[in-house]
Amino acid sequence: MTYGWRTVTATPDLEYQPHVDDLALVLSGLVAGRLLLLGGDPVVGMPAVEGRHAVPPDALLPNGLYVFRTALGTDVLWCQRGRPPALAEAVFRESVPADHPLCKAQQWFEFFWAQATPLGLAPAYGEGDWVTIAGDRTVGRVESSTARDQTHVYKVRVDGQVRSIPEAGLRPLSIDDDDPVTWLESSPASAKELSVSLTVTKLTNPLTDVIYSYLSSKTVFRPYQFRPVLRLLESPHQRLLIADEVGLGKTIEAGLIWTELEARNPHLSRVLIVCPAALVKKWQAEMRNRFDRRLRELDRAGLEDLIEVLRSGDETKPFFGVVSLERLRSSSLLAELTELHPRLDLVIVDEAHYLRNQGTLSYELGELLSDWADALLFLSATPLNLGSSDLFNLLNLLAPDEFADPHIFPLQLEPNRFLNRVAQHIYDHRNEPRQLIPTLDAVRTCQLGQAVVSQPEYLQLHDLLDADALGAAEIARARRHLVELNTLSSVLTRTRKVDVAEQKAVREPISVDVPWTPAEQQSYRAVLEWARQRAMALDHPVGFTTQMPLRQAASCLPVMRGVVAEKDAGIAAHSYDDEDFDDWDAIVGSDSPEDDGAPLSPTAIAAALAGVGEVDTKLDCFLRVLEETDRWGGGQMLVFSFFRRTIAYLEAHLQGRWRARSMHGGTKMDERQRIMDDFRAGKFDILLASEVASEGLDFEFCSVVVNYDLPWNPMKVEQRIGRLDRIGQTHEKIFVVNFHVPGTIETDIFERLYERIGVFQESIGELEPILRDRVNELANIALDPSLSEAQRERRIGEVAVVVENQRHAVEDLREAQSLLAGIDHLLIEGFEQDTAGRGRFVGPHELAVLLERFLADGTRARLTAAGSGRVELVGDEELADRVARLGGSGTGSRFTLSELVARLRDGDPVHLTYETGIDTRSSLDLITFRHPLIRAATRWFGDRPSGVKRFGAVRIPSGPAGRWLVVVHLARTTGLRPSLELWPVAIDLQTGEPDEGAADRFLAAVARGELHDDEELLSVESLVRHVEAAESHLHRRQIETQGERQADNEALVDARIAAQRASVQVKVGRARQTLSLEKVRRSKPLTRLHEGRINNLRIRLEETVEELNQRRGLAVETHPVAVAVMRTDPG
Repeated sequence: MTYGWRTVTATPDLEYQPHVDDLALVLSGLVAGRLLLLGGDPVVGMPAVEGRHAVPPDALLPNGLYVFRTALGTDVLWCQRGRPPALAEAVFRESVPADHPLCKAQQWFEFFWAQATPLGLAPAYGEGDWVTIAGDRTVGRVESSTARDQTHVYKVRVDGQVRSIPEAGLRPLSIDDDDPVTWLESSPASAKELSVSLTVTKLTNPLTDVIYSYLSSKTVFRPYQFRPVLRLLESPHQRLLIADEVGLGKTIEAGLIWTELEARNPHLSRVLIVCPAALVKKWQAEMRNRFDRRLRELDRAGLEDLIEVLRSGDETKPFFGVVSLERLRSSSLLAELTELHPRLDLVIVDEAHYLRNQGTLSYELGELLSDWADALLFLSATPLNLGSSDLFNLLNLLAPDEFADPHIFPLQLEPNRFLNRVAQHIYDHRNEPRQLIPTLDAVRTCQLGQAVVSQPEYLQLHDLLDADALGAAEIARARRHLVELNTLSSVLTRTRKVDVAEQKAVREPISVDVPWTPAEQQSYRAVLEWARQRAMALDHPVGFTTQMPLRQAASCLPVMRGVVAEKDAGIAAHSYDDEDFDDWDAIVGSDSPEDDGAPLSPTAIAAALAGVGEVDTKLDCFLRVLEETDRWGGGQMLVFSFFRRTIAYLEAHLQGRWRARSMHGGTKMDERQRIMDDFRAGKFDILLASEVASEGLDFEFCSVVVNYDLPWNPMKVEQRIGRLDRIGQTHEKIFVVNFHVPGTIETDIFERLYERIGVFQESIGELEPILRDRVNELANIALDPSLSEAQRERRIGEVAVVVENQRHAVEDLREAQSLLAGIDHLLIEGFEQDTAGRGRFVGPHELAVLLERFLADGTRARLTAAGSGRVELVGDEELADRVARLGGSGTGSRFTLSELVARLRDGDPVHLTYETGIDTRSSLDLITFRHPLIRAATRWFGDRPSGVKRFGAVRIPSGPAGRWLVVVHLARTTGLRPSLELWPVAIDLQTGEPDEGAADRFLAAVARGELHDDEELLSVESLVRHVEAAESHLHRRQIETQGERQADNEALVDARIAAQRASVQVKVGRARQTLSLEKVRRSKPLTRLHEGRINNLRIRLEETVEELNQRRGLAVETHPVAVAVMRTDPG
C-alpha cells in the first residue's frame, strides 16, 4: 500500500512515521475509521469517517503519524505537540509486548478520543488561557472545555471557584505588556506585587548579569568559590579545569556551577559525576546535605538502568548519578554506553589527574566523557607541572579544538608571561601606567601573539595604559581585560590557600623522640642491610617494592616480626604504583620477577627481630602522646599509617582505653561513611587511617594529625595534613605529631629534609615538581650499598641544599604557575559588591515575598514564623496540586517531590528556612530558587499575566533622600557573546536626570525584600514625561551599547579567525616538514596521507572562517518589564 511517503509490501497492525508533509494525501490512501489530531491547529475536511482534535497537557508521544489497524477499521493519530520525532517503525501487534511504544500510543489515542473536540468546531480558548467574563470583566483561567450543540462550554476558575460558562460569555484577556505609559493608567500594584513581578522576571529569564548560585545552598559564602562560576559563565564552551589547592572546597564549587547551569537551563536533567571509589559516598553526602540533590550510585544495576533510559530515547526522563572511575573505565557496559553516545548536560570528574596519561583506560574514558558532555568540569588539587604533558593532556580532553597539538601548546602559553608581568605591576605603576606599555607590546613578539593582540580587550587595555594615571575604576577594568586575555582563562582556574583572605589555622609540628633499645636498632639495621644487599643483587636502583619491608620495619617492628614469622620464602615485592598503593599486606612471599635472588632469610633476620621481645618503644611513646591530649586542646585525633597491619596493631592496643576506630583501603565504602559520620558526631576520639581511605574526606573538626610512620613522598605528608588544614577548620592550631626515631631513613633523611623545607609548617604545593624527582634520588642514595656512610651523608646533604635553594627560589616557580592560573584572583574583586550591592542575585527575602503571595493566591496554606530563622508551612489540597504539576525529579528539597506533595496534601508541617548558613545536617528545607515551592510559584505567576502587575509606588529603607521613577527593561544582545541583562533606569523626579546609583539601589531592595508600600502617589500626567525621559536615556544607552558591542563583536570575530589561521599555519608548517621527510624516503602512502591532512586543514579553516563571518552581525533589543515610583525612607 502506498502512503505517499513510502511503500510497504506487508500491512502491519501498528505503524509510525516521524515526518508527514501532506496529511490529506496520506489519508487518501487509507480507510480511516477515526482521525485524532493531537496538538497543533485543528484541520477541517479530512477524508475520515470521524475526526476530532485534542490538546495534551504534556509532551507524551514523539511527533509524527500513527496508524492503528483493528477489526473495526483504521484509526489515525497525528501528533503535533509532542517530543522530538523518533525512528520510523511498523510492527504486528501479536509480535510485540503490551508495553511496546506503539501499543502505548494506541492507548493514548483512546484516552484523548473520549475528550477530544470534533473537527471543524475548535474551541476558542485552550486550557490555561486567561479570559474575562463578559459584562463584569472578572478575570479567570480556563481549565477545560466540552463541545455542546455547535459551541463549547468552559470550566473557568475564578477566585478559587470553578464556573461553567458558554463560549459566548467569555472574552480574551487583553493586556498591553509593552507600553509603560499604559501601565501608569492601571491601579498601582502593592510593593509585594511589584516585587513578585521582578522576581518572576529574574527566574523565568536566564539573565547574564545575575548570579543565581549566590545564597542558594547550605554553604558559608566565600567569594573565591565563585571564581569557577564566573569563569564558566564567560567560557565559550562551558568546560573548565578547577585546580584549587586541597581543602578549598572544589566539591562546593562544582555544586555551585551545577546550580548556576540549572538556573540558565531549566531542562538540565542529565548529570554524571565520576570520581575515585573512595569519594562516591562523599559526593552523595555533599550534594544531599548542601544542595538538596540526590545522586544515585551507579553500580552495575545503576549503569544498566542508565542504559535503559538512554535506549528509550526519552530525553525528558532525568537522571543524576555518581560512578566510580574504577568501575566505569573497566565496566563491560561501557561499550554499550559508547554505542548509545549519550548526551549529558553536565559531567564532573573529581581527581581528574587520573585521566592525564594518554594510552590508559582512564584517558580513553576521559575522551568519551568529553564527547558526551555539554558542560564538563575537571577537579584536581594535584599541581600540574608545566614541563610535563599532564596539563596539555587534560586541556586537550576539555577543549580539543582549542588545545589540539602538544607542540603548539607552549606557544599558546607564551603571551601569558607578559600579561602576568603587567598584572603584577599595574598597581605599583598606577601613576605612570605608560611604563607598562612596552611589556604589553612584547606580546606581539610571541609566535601566536597576534591571536591575543587582535582581541578587543587588548586594544582597550592598551588605551587604558596610555594615560597619565589610573584611578581605581581604570585599574579594575585593566585587570578584567588581563584576565580575559590570558590564553588559559577560558578553561582553567586555580586558587591557592595563600590567596584566600581568611584566618588560617597555624600548623605546629611536634617531634616525639623514640629512644629505641639496642635490640630494636639491631632489628632495623638487619632489614636495612637486606634492602641494600638486595639492590646490589638485582643490579638496579632501589624501587618502591624494595623499600616496603624497610618502611614496615620503621613503622612497627612487632608487625614486621609477625610478617617474617608467617613466611619463610622471603619478602614479597609487588609492582604497585605509589599513587594507588594503600598497603603492603603481603610483605612476604612473591612471584614477582623482581624478587629473584634476594629473599629475606629468616635465619639472617628473624633472630634479630625476635630479640626485641615484647618491647615496643614507639608504641609506648604513642600511648604517652594520647595521655597528654590536654596539650592538644582535647580535640579529636587523626592517626595515619601506610600499613593496614600497623593500623590493626594500634587499634588492638587502644581498645578498652580510648575510643578508637580504624579505616583503610579494605574498609567497605558504606562502612567508611558510617565511620566518618560517627567520628564527626563525636562518638569516638581517635581515627586510625591510611591515605587512600581518607582521600577526599574532610576532617576539619580535628585538631591533631599523627604521622605514625612518615611517607617518603612529601606530597603524601601534605595530603595527610591537608585533610585537617582546610576551609572550615575552627581550631587556631593544628598539631602535626611526628615520631623521631634516630637511625631510620625516615628520621635521618626525610624528616630532616621536610623540616628544612617547611613541609610541616605550610603548604608546599609549588615545590611538588622539584621534590618529585629528588625523593627517588634520596631513596637511592639511602639504600646504595656502594656508598660509605660518609659518602652517603655528603650526597644527602648535597640534595638537601639543592632543594632548599629551590625552596628560596620558589617565586620563579610561582611565576611559571601563573601561566596556569594567570591573575585568576582578580576575577572576583568586587564580586560581593556587584551582586549584593547592585541586586544582581536572587535573594532569600525576595523569595519569601514570592512564596507569601503565591500561598495567598487561592490556597488555604498557612505560613507562620517558628523562631531562629525558621518558618512552618502547613499546606492544603490546592497547594499540593500546584506543586504536583511540576513533575520531574523534585530536586531542591530534602523531600522527593512525591513526599513533599503528600505532606502538603495531608497538612503535615514542613519546616523551612531562608538562611543559607544553616548546619548541613539540619532538618530544615532551605528555600532557594530551586525549591519546588518556588518553582511552582514562578510557574503560577508566569502563566497568569493578570496576576503580575507592572507598576507601583514603593519606599526603600536606605540611601540618599529623594524620589525617582525607575523603569526596568530586559536587554538582549546577539553575536558571538550573547547576553540577557536587566537594565534599570532611574530618573530623579526633581532634576529629571538619570541616577545610576538609585537604579542599583532599587534592584538591591528587591533582592533583599525591602520594598515597602508608599501611599503618596503622583498624577499619571506628571509621570509620563519622566517615563519618556527614561525611555530616551535607555535608547541612548541602547545605541551606544550597540556600537560598542558591534565593534567588539567584529574584533572578536577577527581575533578568532586570526587565532584559527595562526594555529593552522603552525600545523601546516609541521605537516610540511614531515611531508618533506616522507618524500625523501619515497613513502607514497604517507606522502598522500600528509598531503591530505594539509588540504583538510585548509578546508576546515575556510569553513570555520565562513561560520565566524556569518556571526559578525549584532543587535541589542530591549523590552520593558516594570515601572516604579521609588522614595527613600531612611527612617
